[in-house]
Amino acid sequence: AGNHDVYWRPTDDPNMPRDQHDKNFEVHFGPLWYSFQHKNCNFIVLYSDEGNPETGEKNFNKPECQKISDEQFGFLKQALQRGKDNDHQFVFLHHPRWLQGNYGKDWKQRVHPLLVQTKNVTAVFVGHIHQMRYDPADGIEYVTLASVGAHIQPVVPEAGFLHQYHLVTVRPEQVALTAYPVGAAMNVREITSDMQQEMVSLTKRPLQVSQRIKITDKGPQDA
Repeated sequence: AGNHDVYWRPTDDPNMPRDQHDKNFEVHFGPLWYSFQHKNCNFIVLYSDEGNPETGEKNFNKPECQKISDEQFGFLKQALQRGKDNDHQFVFLHHPRWLQGNYGKDWKQRVHPLLVQTKNVTAVFVGHIHQMRYDPADGIEYVTLASVGAHIQPVVPEAGFLHQYHLVTVRPEQVALTAYPVGAAMNVREITSDMQQEMVSLTKRPLQVSQRIKITDKGPQDA
């Protein structure tokens, strides 16, 4: 579940409940966080829009609204313990909290150390920002997917600004990651944050014109 699934609109609705659409999601779709095992792998799904524990506000631009609750953190510890003997553990959530900034430092200070300590967390998958990113840290592959139909920034498709899905091939000792845009296949691990930032910077660099084209009676002149 992500912000489009649970945020109440309009936000000034006097009838908006404290937890907004959390209960509706659980009634009609399923639990907000859960785990299951399949083929000797443990899959853990987290919920990254719990909101501010004091006010109930949901906002992905405020660090105080992007902290994992004690209840969910306790669940995560139990789920990781259940999967400690599996070949791999995979974690899924909506927001890339490890990017910090508006997400704050809760992931870096509390969640990431726990995942590293577990020793067999292979990858964490998220979305939300509508662009591919690959930010591995301490042996864990942090993978952000782009979009599947939602808005895409008109930047550089080859730098992860495109509509795509990921194919993850799992083997006991390793996993392979491939992104499939329309009609092509991409190497997920090439879309590093450094490469992407360089591409974005290049698209914003204005064209340097050394000499303007002159139009005379004889027509355009070489320039």
